[in-house]
Amino acid sequence: APVDASCAPGAGPARPNILLITVESLRADHLGCYGAANKATPAIDALAARGLRFDRAYAASPSTTPSVATVLTGLYPARHGLRDDLGGRLSDGVPTVAAILRRAGYRTGAVVGSFHLDPDRGLDRGFDSYDADITGLTGMLKGRSRERRAAEVVEAGLRFLDASHGSSPFFLWLDFYDPHAEYDPPEPFKSRYADDPYRGEVAYVDDRIGALVDALRGRKLEASTAIVMAGSHGEGLGDHGETGHGIYLFETTVRVPLILVPAGGGEARTVRDPVDLAPTLFQMARTESPPSLDGHSLFREIEPAPKGLGGAAPASRPYFVEAVQPWAAYGWHPLFSVIEGEHKVVQGRRLEAFDLGAPQGETRKLEPTPVWARALASFGAGLLGSLDPPTEVRARAAEAITRLALPWADSPICRARDELPDPRDMLPLNDPLFRARLEFDRGIVGRAAEIAVEKVLPTDPVDYSGLFFIMFLSVRNGRDDLVRQDLELLQCNYPWRGLSYHFWAHELERQGGPVALQEQALSLFALLDPWSEEPFYDLAILYAKEGKKEAALADLRKSISLGARDLDFIRKDDRLKILRDEPEFRRLVGPAAAGSSPKTEQGGACRFPGHPGTGRQASI
Repeated sequence: APVDASCAPGAGPARPNILLITVESLRADHLGCYGAANKATPAIDALAARGLRFDRAYAASPSTTPSVATVLTGLYPARHGLRDDLGGRLSDGVPTVAAILRRAGYRTGAVVGSFHLDPDRGLDRGFDSYDADITGLTGMLKGRSRERRAAEVVEAGLRFLDASHGSSPFFLWLDFYDPHAEYDPPEPFKSRYADDPYRGEVAYVDDRIGALVDALRGRKLEASTAIVMAGSHGEGLGDHGETGHGIYLFETTVRVPLILVPAGGGEARTVRDPVDLAPTLFQMARTESPPSLDGHSLFREIEPAPKGLGGAAPASRPYFVEAVQPWAAYGWHPLFSVIEGEHKVVQGRRLEAFDLGAPQGETRKLEPTPVWARALASFGAGLLGSLDPPTEVRARAAEAITRLALPWADSPICRARDELPDPRDMLPLNDPLFRARLEFDRGIVGRAAEIAVEKVLPTDPVDYSGLFFIMFLSVRNGRDDLVRQDLELLQCNYPWRGLSYHFWAHELERQGGPVALQEQALSLFALLDPWSEEPFYDLAILYAKEGKKEAALADLRKSISLGARDLDFIRKDDRLKILRDEPEFRRLVGPAAAGSSPKTEQGGACRFPGHPGTGRQASI
């Protein structure tokens, strides 16, 4: 049925408020409006009954950060620069939806429930208020949660609305983390869904979305607010042998729910055409979008596009989805998928093609490979781009590695693997690696390393995460005999990653090695991971120990700007005591609290103990 013109955005305010809701790990088939038999999602179903339900919406990635970054920029991951959940920062100069809407007069706010979306990833660009204050975020070693419940997200979002009354419209983004593993819904959902805690998490989020809509209604904002709800990615739940998400490109993790309710509501309608969210948000706001976006507006599904604000999406075109997490987390080959109509290809070390409209769907690949599959794969290859650092950075890194004179340079085991394994051939390792990462994120490093040693490394001896888990444990426990061996495997197989040089710098420090080599190792870490606060904090400490105050302050400033925001830890860090009387130091970290005494502790919870960072670990 057509949308009721009296309820379309054009019949309401000229520029509606926009509420964007993203839900992590949300599978469409667990929502009643997408065919789920249970009655767990009445609030989301009610949204679908008042607006548009999109049947063919795909995430840009099955990992949170790149998927959400595409929603907020309208660009493919290779263009916005965030490719996985392990690190990186939004590329300089990339315009965001929030920044453009703010320039157009919108009040912009965000409340995120996931540590993946910390402001040090650059996703706060353009928001007047970016609330990522998650209780327990720096308490990983104590096993505390690093998410906040949907109720807290809703409450913080409503505080933004109540504090920002005015004649200008608002753009508010709320991100819910709850359905992400591990599944542990609060009561009464914990008891009600004791046999299916994932469904309990989904039901709890639905309940809070219902409370949010009620709050809008109570504030008389419902009629002037367009609501967009999208899954940032799905969840494996054991289907196809996948635990969690982020590694494979099955429909269960990349085909997501998307519901759009125009300001004032409308009639229920299902849309099967291609979907691009960012340009649609711009057209809803009557704001011109950048010409460089990777997509078209679906505005024509709501009402004709306003004059001069871009054309409509083509009726049929390919979707592109990438999974770089296998490469970033495990050292496996990346995957990408292209879907056009019922045709789907997945490309890694080999190409596989599927007919989604056939009874077997993606459970059986098409053989022989059809002609159309090659064309779709060619289209996707150009969008994946390169994962290595730029040529100039690699050249500088290679020169720095030579100067570092690593002691294993001529070792017979210092040999990178000949080729990256295809993730589809490593499926038996998916579950143990996922479990190991969950244990590590909870601070149970010993268990993570045990899983790696018993289940992962015998099959994949240079698995990046597996080596990292045992390396972290060896460093923490002072096992120098193991550190050197694992460092060799890490550096030789992953020379363009900063982690091994980070560990090597601390190993040199413990050994009393030359300060110049420590500095070279940390500078190499900073060159390869320029988005990370950690190398700059270590360099600040190194320079402070050497009495080089200006250099120490410069790197400390850089570290804080990149996310080292536990200022109390920095104030108390005895390794920086030479800086405490410097006005610049006090300006950077603020005055010490009354009665506090300086101390050095294993605080923070970055990839190496003793850093004042965000506590964000790379979850999968």
